[in-house]
Amino acid sequence: MTQSPSNGFLKNFFDNCIADTCFNMKWKTIEDYGLSLQHRGTIEDVLQRLQMHDQALFTPELFDRDTDRSEEIRIMCTLAVGKSARDRKTGKVRTIGTHDIADWVQST
Repeated sequence: MTQSPSNGFLKNFFDNCIADTCFNMKWKTIEDYGLSLQHRGTIEDVLQRLQMHDQALFTPELFDRDTDRSEEIRIMCTLAVGKSARDRKTGKVRTIGTHDIADWVQST
C-alpha cells in the first residue's frame, strides 16, 4: 500500500510526537507539528512544492542572469496556472495570482 502525503504526515505525528520522550521534547515536537499543519496548503506551501518539483528549471545560471528575478516569477506563474491554495491572511482558498508569486519570490 502506498502512503499518501497526509498518511505520512500522520505517521510522522505518532512517531515523533507520541513517542516515549521527555515531556518538554514531546511538547516542542507537537508545537512544531502544529506549525507545519498551519503552513500546509497555503499559497507559500504550494509555491514551495511547485519549485521543488520542478527544481531543474531553477539553475544557478538562471539566478546569475536573472538579477531582478523576473524570469523566476515568469516560470513560477507558468507552473502555478490554475492552482488554488489557502490565503494565510484570510484563511480562504483562492486562485494563486501573479502578485502572490511576486511577493513570495521577493521574500525568499
